[in-house]
Amino acid sequence: MRKPHASGVSPPRPPCGNGGDPLGIYRSGGLSRVVRCGATSGNITTDIGDNDSDDGALEVVVDMAQGHLIAVAVCVAVVVAIVLTATMLASHTDDRTSSLSFPRSVRRTLVAYHLPGRLVVMAVTLGPPLWEFGLALLLLKTESGLGVISVISGAALLILVSMVVTMFSWCNNFHARFEHHRNNFKLHSHGLPWSLWSTLSGVYESAGGMWVDTDDRTSFVKCYGEVFEDFTGGRQWYIALQCVLALCVGVPAAVSDAAGVNPTTFGRDCGVVQIIAGTMNMAPFMMLVLLRPYRAASNFAIDAVTELFGFIGGALVLRVGASNNGDNGPVANAADVILTIQFWLAIALAVLHVIHSAFLWYTRRGEVRGLCAGG
Repeated sequence: MRKPHASGVSPPRPPCGNGGDPLGIYRSGGLSRVVRCGATSGNITTDIGDNDSDDGALEVVVDMAQGHLIAVAVCVAVVVAIVLTATMLASHTDDRTSSLSFPRSVRRTLVAYHLPGRLVVMAVTLGPPLWEFGLALLLLKTESGLGVISVISGAALLILVSMVVTMFSWCNNFHARFEHHRNNFKLHSHGLPWSLWSTLSGVYESAGGMWVDTDDRTSFVKCYGEVFEDFTGGRQWYIALQCVLALCVGVPAAVSDAAGVNPTTFGRDCGVVQIIAGTMNMAPFMMLVLLRPYRAASNFAIDAVTELFGFIGGALVLRVGASNNGDNGPVANAADVILTIQFWLAIALAVLHVIHSAFLWYTRRGEVRGLCAGG
């Protein structure tokens, strides 16, 4: 059994981002498209809802579906090339690797590069848009082949991410456990607000811990840890919940995309679509506060700030959809502004998260090498 690190804190991972960040970014972008649904009926003005630009709007949907499919193919091809190249180089330079069979050599390379878990960022970034634009094409009954491929690909990417923390657990293949430890924290009475944050984060993380393999032979945390290591014990399924929510938000967003192409057929559904999507976007903030799924207080605080904007934006979109008096211009514009803030704030915080992770990884890279050599 792999022993926890002496400090009781998981060693820093190579910087590649938090898997939940792209899902939040997608939801804010998707809801921004929903709030523009039925723009020709007086809510807000947008080109995609113009009756004179139906062909252009359809071309945008097709291009988005094709672009995301190409991005998935390129990412997979690059990863396969890197793994095969690294395996062949290792077999020529390492006597221990050269004596292994090719499948075992590939397996060793996957563990060294933390794969396939590190692909979670690619999956949650490209999966939801593929699902949405594929559904839009199927609703419009045009480019059906591209629509089917996009829907299947998008759903498959999110399902594969969710399987790590759901199907693996149900089938007793989740070979990791969360080892709890208790941190000692001090109450600070000076130097606000930093001391206040130190106190609050200490309280939040006082019953923290780290993920470890249940069996040294599996290297499960190394291979799949990118999916669930940000979450605390018993909350690793939160990433699956986020994936399901992204799939659900993709449905009203797809109807909104279809309304932009064919407002006569789909425009009358915009009110219902906005009510459903607004309600969905209010749920993550409440779930976050109730479940507190993250190990680190910083991750919880970052997600809480962005989801608070999502909650406000969702409430405004709900108001737009529920109103039948046709005077929703100011409310719809306010919702669009709030969701735009959430979108760019989430991107900025995700970038800062990667930079911070890179800094921690760089400053403690010697510790990481020691752990890898010993594990």
